[in-house]
Amino acid sequence: MGSRLQPRRSAYLGDAVTLRPEDLYAYTFGTPSPADTNNHPRDARYAGIFNSFSDTEIAAAMAPAAMGFERYGTDLLLPSDDRYDRMLENLRIISEDVYAAYTTESNSKFFHPKKLLIDGNSASLIDDDSSYIAPDAAGYLKDLCAYLTQVCGGRENYAAVYEQPLSDLLAYTMSLSGSGLNAFLEAFQNDENTLNLLAAMYAYFMRLKQQTKTAPTGAQAVQKARELAAIAASADLAPTGIDAADLIKLAGTLFTYMLKSPAQLMTIASDYLGGILQKAMTASGATQEELKRINTPANQKALVHFASHMILGNIRQSDKVEAYNFDNEQIKNAATLIGNYKNLFIDHYNEIIVSWLKVDDPHYADVEPMTESQLTGYRRLTLRSDAPVSGTVTDGKGTVAGVIQNGVLTDTTDKWLGFTPTDDGGFFRLPSDESYTVTLTVPDRTTLSVDVSEYRVSDASRFSVIDDTVSTNRDSIVTIALPALKNAASLPSAGTAYKLSVKADGVEGILGDADTDGEVRILDATAVQRHIAELEKLSELGALLSDVDRDNDVTVIDATYIQRFLVHLPAAEGIGDPY
Repeated sequence: MGSRLQPRRSAYLGDAVTLRPEDLYAYTFGTPSPADTNNHPRDARYAGIFNSFSDTEIAAAMAPAAMGFERYGTDLLLPSDDRYDRMLENLRIISEDVYAAYTTESNSKFFHPKKLLIDGNSASLIDDDSSYIAPDAAGYLKDLCAYLTQVCGGRENYAAVYEQPLSDLLAYTMSLSGSGLNAFLEAFQNDENTLNLLAAMYAYFMRLKQQTKTAPTGAQAVQKARELAAIAASADLAPTGIDAADLIKLAGTLFTYMLKSPAQLMTIASDYLGGILQKAMTASGATQEELKRINTPANQKALVHFASHMILGNIRQSDKVEAYNFDNEQIKNAATLIGNYKNLFIDHYNEIIVSWLKVDDPHYADVEPMTESQLTGYRRLTLRSDAPVSGTVTDGKGTVAGVIQNGVLTDTTDKWLGFTPTDDGGFFRLPSDESYTVTLTVPDRTTLSVDVSEYRVSDASRFSVIDDTVSTNRDSIVTIALPALKNAASLPSAGTAYKLSVKADGVEGILGDADTDGEVRILDATAVQRHIAELEKLSELGALLSDVDRDNDVTVIDATYIQRFLVHLPAAEGIGDPY
C-alpha cells in the first residue's frame, strides 16, 4: 500500500490531503518480494517504506530474487542478536507454546543439513555436517530459490503456473498447529499409494531429463529389483511406514512407469497426489473451501513437477541426475527440506512478528499481549457507494468506537479498529471477539454495496457472510450488525447472526411486501398488478417495497419478479429481505 500511495496519493487519500513523499512511512513484517525490479523499487521516493524480515524465512524468500523481484523501500533484517533476548521475553508472554517450539527445535538457529540414514535398526534423518548443502538457513534458501527459477522455467512461467499452488499449500501448512502438521505428514507417510506416487514422480523426473530414452531391458529391471530387495532385507523400514515386500514390488511398478511418456506419468502422479492430498488435508482439519481451492487438477500437476525436482534434483547443479539411492546429494536436499521445514517458516508467525514489534516500536512496548482471536483474524466490512455516506461504529457496550465521515473512519477510540481506502471505497477491520454495529446515513438515490467477510490471517482467506447492494429511493439509515463470534480464535465461524437492515425516513419493511403485512405472498404480486391497472393504489411504503428491481418505478416487471421469487425461480436480489 505504501508503494501505491507514493505515485497516487490523491486517489487514496483525497485531493484535499497534502502529503509529501518524505512524510510517508510504511512498515511491513515478514514481507515477500512483490516488486518487479523494472519498477525501480529501490527508488528514493520509497525510502519511507521499511521491511523487517528474516532471510531465513521461506515466505520472505518469495518471489525469488533470482527471477528479478525485490521489496519496495528499505530492508531491515531480523533477527538482531543484540535484541534477540528481549524478543524472546515478549514471545514467552504472548505464547508459551510458540516460545517452547522456537527455543527448542523450530528456529533457524537449529538449521542443519540432513541426510537419510537406513541401517539395521532404524530409518531416520540425521545431521550431515559434510553435506554440499549450505549449513545455514539463509544460504540454503538462496540456493533453493535459484534452483526454483530453473525448475519453473523462468519468472513468467512461475507466475502463471507455480506461484499460486505453491503459495496456497505453503500458507495452509504454515497455518497448522503442531498436531495438525503431524497429522498432515503422517497421512502422506501411511497412505497406500505413497510409494506409487514416488515411483511415478521418479519415472517422470528421469524421463523428463531424458536419461532413459529407450525402455529398460529385462536385465536392468532384474538388477533394480535386486538392489531394492537388498535394501529391504538389510534395513528395518518400520519407522518409514514402508513395508519390505512393498519395496520389492515397487521395482516392477517403477519399470512399468519408465515405459510411459512424461505426459502420461504426470497424469498418473497427479491422480495419486490428489487422493493423498485429500486425505492429508482432511486429517489435518482442512475446510471444504480450502480443499476446493488447493487440491485442483492444475495445482496437482504443478506440485508434482515441483516436488519431483525438489526430491530428485540437485539444487547446486540443476541438470545433474544421480543414481537413485539413499546417500546421494539429491536425496540429501530432500532430507534437508523435510527436516528443517518448521525452521524455515516459524519467523512468519504472528506471535514472532508482534514480539519484534514490541522491541522495535515504543508504541507497542506497553500494549497487553494480543489475544488468540486477535492473532487469528478479524472481520472486514467493505463499503462502496456512488455518494458519500456517514455514520458511526458502536461497540457491544453502546460506546461510539469510531466516526465515519464521507466513507472514511475517523475519531476512533478503539485501537483495534482500522480502515484502508481503495479505488472505489474502502474496507474496515473490526475485531472478531467484540460486537459492533455500523450505522450509516445514505443519501437519496444512492447505490451502496456492502460486503462483510471474516478474514483469517494465517493464509489470507476471506469468508463472505454478507454481500448485498442497497439502492435508496430516499434518505435511508443502513445498519450492519456484527456480533462477537462464539469462538473468536477459529475462522470461519458457523451460525453467526450477521444482519443488514435498511430504514427509510422512519419506516422499514420487507422488499416485495407490497401490502405491508410483514411477508411476501402471491397477494403482493396481485396488489402490484392492481396498482399498475389503477384499480387500487399502493401506500407510499407499499410502493417503495414493491420496486424490487430498484429502478425507481413500480411496473409489471416487479410483479413478475415477486411471482418468480414465490415459485423459487431466479428473480431480483433481495426479495424477502429487510429493506
